[in-house]
Amino acid sequence: MNKNQYLDKLRNSLKKLPEAEVSNAINYYTEYFEDAGIENEQKIINELGEPKKLATVIIADYAIKNKDNSSKTINKSLSTLWIIIIAIFASPVALPLAIALVSIIFALLIVVFAVLLSFYVASIGICIAAVGLLIVGFSIFTIHFPTSLSAIGAGLIVASLGILLFWSITYIAKKTIYLIAKLFSKVVSKGGK
Repeated sequence: MNKNQYLDKLRNSLKKLPEAEVSNAINYYTEYFEDAGIENEQKIINELGEPKKLATVIIADYAIKNKDNSSKTINKSLSTLWIIIIAIFASPVALPLAIALVSIIFALLIVVFAVLLSFYVASIGICIAAVGLLIVGFSIFTIHFPTSLSAIGAGLIVASLGILLFWSITYIAKKTIYLIAKLFSKVVSKGGK
């Protein structure tokens, strides 16, 4: 048997493979024979063994290589299928949970703003009470001097407490709004990703 006869038998034994794989295999062994030279042709034929046995090895290698590629494709398809199934079953639970979570966050924001607003109103009320004490203190100045001084002093103390509370609440409100805006931007940026 010569090189051409060997390669023809090998080609016939590889008919189960796609034409591109057969051409690759035949080209590879043709180059193998050419590299060895005409004088080593018989030695290469003996080294390679029967064309049918070599074809069996080539087909087995192709099947193993093709199995790895097809199993990756199958695994990706199965993963996608599982994600779809989980999403279908989770949607009746996930949607109400998402709505509840948004409602809770919204309620907490309302509570925070209500507390801040109540402290603002309280500080304004304290300042109004201070003005009332000052008016009372000055109105009874000529009637009873010690009571007048006590009312004016109490009015000044209450006014300073009201102003201090107002500025403190303003500072806390600014920080709270900044933190809420920062948290909201993080949630939105993570949701976008």
